[in-house]
Amino acid sequence: MPDASSPQQTNIGSQHFKPVSRSALDLFTQALPKLLVFVDEKFHLENKFLCDDACCKNEGLIEDFNRKLGNLLTGIYEFSLFEHFADEFSWLVAEQESRGLNKTFLESDLKAWILGINSMIKRPESAELVQPIECMCRYMPAVYAQLEAAESPLDEKTLQFVDLLLRKSRKFAAEHILSLIREGATIEHAYTGVLLPALTHVRLLWRKNKISAADENVASDICRYTIFRVVDSIFSERKYPFKVLVACVPEEEDVLGAEVFANFMEIRGWSIYFIGHGFSAEDIIHAIETNKPQVVVLSAVSIAWLPAARKLIEQIRQTDPQVKIVLEGQAVLRARDHFKPMVDGIVSGFEDGQKIMLDMVMPRA
Repeated sequence: MPDASSPQQTNIGSQHFKPVSRSALDLFTQALPKLLVFVDEKFHLENKFLCDDACCKNEGLIEDFNRKLGNLLTGIYEFSLFEHFADEFSWLVAEQESRGLNKTFLESDLKAWILGINSMIKRPESAELVQPIECMCRYMPAVYAQLEAAESPLDEKTLQFVDLLLRKSRKFAAEHILSLIREGATIEHAYTGVLLPALTHVRLLWRKNKISAADENVASDICRYTIFRVVDSIFSERKYPFKVLVACVPEEEDVLGAEVFANFMEIRGWSIYFIGHGFSAEDIIHAIETNKPQVVVLSAVSIAWLPAARKLIEQIRQTDPQVKIVLEGQAVLRARDHFKPMVDGIVSGFEDGQKIMLDMVMPRA
């Protein structure tokens, strides 16, 4: 679905990068468990000698950061998405900083990754792998600037919804979206033009430490409550004899975009099985075998989870080759050229997505 979560993209010289070779990617994925041990231990050692202002009081945060960075690097390497590295890296830093991690550790942490890769992986593959990380080190001031960049301007209706989210006015927030629909706005516009941009704005405030994590969680819950109110308020008979299973790929945590799409498809008369996030590939395949949908929609928002998406698609093809597979989410749109041969459709809008899926399952005259 359309995503407004990224501020203006930072260019870190990615146009000069060549795709990472298959041998370099294989060596990186094989070495990744040891690399994580190396960078974590190096940080813990250095952390003992830092002053109070620079040291990290919660060492578990750095371990979580490095785990996510390792997954992000894998996705960047595998799908050659270097132009999006700075953007997703900035969001990862902001997420951890909002939880209490001091970003003064970043440069030394990236240097530990470079040292670890050069120590554990032979040349020339190591030179391929460290290039984007070295470039990120050089462009760290731009990353800091992106973290502090002003948010994109919002229209009046969206700002009003933001205010209701921040005031935790669940009932009035839902009524705000319902009134837009009653006044003639399409459901797609109400969701992608108001609800999702408003939640993105709230998340930006959280990641800039302007509101708490609890505030962000409540805003997400209110958005979820709102879409339930919408589906309950709009009478829709079952129009199509088709089942759709909607799920996030393994480890993807950003679930609301997929949930909003599932809600829209239900309003349009499809039978929806929404299983959300937090499930393994085996769980998702079991749900497919149990519910027997005609279409499976998989959502991936972060580049870090694109390798998991590819593996899941391969497993589904092996276990149920007849089911149609559709992808949605910011990350798969960025990697569209890689995934297009593997799936039956990649959707970027509600109405267009429904049309694509109908064309897949409707019998031809």
